[in-house]
Amino acid sequence: MSKHIKNEACPRCRADGHDKSGDNLSRYSDGSAWCFKCHYYIMPDNIISNYIMNKTPKPLPKVLLPSDAGVDYPDKCLAWMDKYNISKDIMLKHGILFSGEGVNINVKGEKYRAQDLLLFPFWVDGVLLGWQGRYFGNVGNIPKWISRGDVKSIVHIVKKRETVTANIKNNTQLILVEDIVSAIKLSMAGFDAMPLFGVDVKGRIAQFRVLSYLEYVIFLDADMHKHSVKESNTMRLNGFKTHVVLSEKDPKEYKLIELKGIL
Repeated sequence: MSKHIKNEACPRCRADGHDKSGDNLSRYSDGSAWCFKCHYYIMPDNIISNYIMNKTPKPLPKVLLPSDAGVDYPDKCLAWMDKYNISKDIMLKHGILFSGEGVNINVKGEKYRAQDLLLFPFWVDGVLLGWQGRYFGNVGNIPKWISRGDVKSIVHIVKKRETVTANIKNNTQLILVEDIVSAIKLSMAGFDAMPLFGVDVKGRIAQFRVLSYLEYVIFLDADMHKHSVKESNTMRLNGFKTHVVLSEKDPKEYKLIELKGIL
């Protein structure tokens, strides 16, 4: 297992005028490195050429919310969240927004307007890193989930007390789930949870090393049993204490008392 060696300045943060303390980038014995602030990542293979090639990376593109984003949730969105016992007060607590105007998207070469989006923004230090939107329109070709920003690199931990998109250390257990709604539901049951946004755990190993949780629990949706076992094996091979939950339902579909019993 690769071990943490030191923290140093992140070239991407420095290029953007940040990381004045010079410790945002965590470097590991296999040559990999990961920044907990901007998520800049250096692959372990051929580390010297990687570092030379990436030491002055381009800044991430700016992410914007739809101009009409606000907290005037329509009944259909409230009803959908209520299916998972998530009330309007909890939605407000987690900064969930709604946009009727939506955004333009491209699906297989065709342009559409994805209106009626329930938005889940991901912020750190007042900077919007990205967002996911649950589509509530009725155009069949538009996917149910739409993303903006590099959500596949975002570490968004929904804690049992508060939501944090940052470097979290010295915690006991982190539940890894597929989607943000499941993460919110698990936090309500008293667990720290992190959505993977469809990314295999192999692509997040460096992030998990920085987070330093003592145990990771893989709790994916009901149709992902075989994949869950594979992901658990990957985590164990990388030296992490890992358990897997093979459930009959998606995490967000369970009652709070059921989640506490399962975990």
